[in-house]
Amino acid sequence: MRLAHTIGDSAAIAIRRMLLREQTERRLQQIIALSEIDRAILSSSDLNVSLDVLLLQAMEQLKVDAADVWLFNPTSQALEFVSGRGFRTPAFEYAKPLRLGEGNVGRAALERRTIHIPNLTAHNDHPRLTKALAEEPFISYYAVPLIVQGQVKGVLELFHRTELDRMKNG
Repeated sequence: MRLAHTIGDSAAIAIRRMLLREQTERRLQQIIALSEIDRAILSSSDLNVSLDVLLLQAMEQLKVDAADVWLFNPTSQALEFVSGRGFRTPAFEYAKPLRLGEGNVGRAALERRTIHIPNLTAHNDHPRLTKALAEEPFISYYAVPLIVQGQVKGVLELFHRTELDRMKNG
């Protein structure tokens, strides 16, 4: 009985070590991804290059099918679609600018919080998204405000063609 207990304890320790190692490796990958994003932003004056790196890393690290970025235009007080990856059709690229508070993108920017919709098919919030979803069968959705020094600079949208569990920080 004592031997079985010792073996059980050893197995539990081994499993915990394995989980900690996986978590450490995942964190390292996230740090490397952030470093690549920083390097791309600092080394390039081309916004498209920086956004491309951001979208690629976001898709890889978060394991989503598509992502796009909307930037806030202070002159028009609207969010404008500027770049996207992973889309099968150009439906999202032709999106019209959105005012603060309009649709999920505008709401994320106005409220300065992440908007999560686990099932887009049951959520008809904005005609832009409804029309685009007719061409792109996305299920899970996140809109994440991009805030720099207290000011909203844009919104990162994340899409997945299957349901996602809540995104985890670790």
